[in-house]
Amino acid sequence: MVAGGITGIVLGFSAQTVIANFISGIFMYFDKPLKIGDPVEVAGYSGVVNDIRILSTRIRTWDGTLVRIPNEKIFNSEIRNLQKYPARRVDVLIGIAYKEDISRAIEVIKKTLEEMPLVLAEPEPAVYVNELAESSVNIYVKAWAPSEKWFDVRST
Repeated sequence: MVAGGITGIVLGFSAQTVIANFISGIFMYFDKPLKIGDPVEVAGYSGVVNDIRILSTRIRTWDGTLVRIPNEKIFNSEIRNLQKYPARRVDVLIGIAYKEDISRAIEVIKKTLEEMPLVLAEPEPAVYVNELAESSVNIYVKAWAPSEKWFDVRST
């Protein structure tokens, strides 16, 4: 009889997680905070939603790893859906040697941005000296790209 009670308690605790994930999956179905193909940041992971199931969601991280996240964790986490806005900013830090011409470097970077078809003209890209580091002058580049092409621009 005691063994049956202990078994019932163990099953109750183990079922609690499954039930929480199931209910969170139902809430996510109606709330639709993300959909397959959306680039997201959630529960400490960043990548593209690969699959949404009733108990868990799978995200392919930017390095190609497939991560399964329980829906309860997603439902209780802050979700940054990077597809919800038409444009996203790409931030890049470029270090150049102190002996280089800073004005010329900024000019070359701006010209390169103008020639990149996926970089938006508005809002205008910002290029400026961010820091005089120990071994380099760090130039910060902020440019905007269509959300669906953000990763392509970031990779070039």
